[in-house]
Amino acid sequence: MNQPHQIKAKFAEVYNGNKNIFTPNILGYGKRGDFLYELSWGDAIFPRQPIIYGVTVITLSGEKRSDLAQSFNRKADAESYISKLGKISKAESQLEELKNADAS
Repeated sequence: MNQPHQIKAKFAEVYNGNKNIFTPNILGYGKRGDFLYELSWGDAIFPRQPIIYGVTVITLSGEKRSDLAQSFNRKADAESYISKLGKISKAESQLEELKNADAS
C-alpha cells in the first residue's frame, strides 16, 4: 500500500470518512515504515498562529496510533516529524523482536 489513493481509502475506512475537526484540509498521504500518515492543516484557534498542521498516523493494518499524532505551527516541522516515522517504526519492530526472543 504505497499509492496515495490507497492510503486515503484506508484512512477513510479507519475514520469512517470523518475529517479531523482541527485540521480538515488534506495536504497529502504517505507511508513511512509500517505507518501510514495523513498531513493536513486547519485554521488555528490562536490568533498569533493562523494555521496549524497535523500529522495523523495509523498502522498498515488500520490501527489508530493516536500516540504518534502530532500538531505543528509550521509545515516544515510537520514534514520533519514525518521523516522520523520510519525510524520510529523500525525501533518498534526491533523492540518487538527482542521481546519475542526473551519469551522463547
